[in-house]
Amino acid sequence: MLACLDCIRATADGRYEARPRLADLCIIPNKSMDLYRFPFDLYVQGEATESLEPWLERSEARWDSKNSYFPDFLDGPDHHPLLLLVTAGTGPAVRH
Repeated sequence: MLACLDCIRATADGRYEARPRLADLCIIPNKSMDLYRFPFDLYVQGEATESLEPWLERSEARWDSKNSYFPDFLDGPDHHPLLLLVTAGTGPAVRH
């Protein structure tokens, strides 16, 4: 991800070096790893005691990032599990 965003690049000796754009990405939320432990299956079924609201608000605010692509990478941990559960039929029925 960081290489795609031109924040790091591989050197000839197989190492990585920081690029100037890396400084723009100092906005990763402190508790972002908590999202990986979020009970998405229970949330979709309406049984979770936790809320996704704080995470969705951060996503809607584009994670307060100046970078045009980085917020899309941060959205993955909350959007993908929800989409997978809903399309797998684990969640409530979707009405058209």
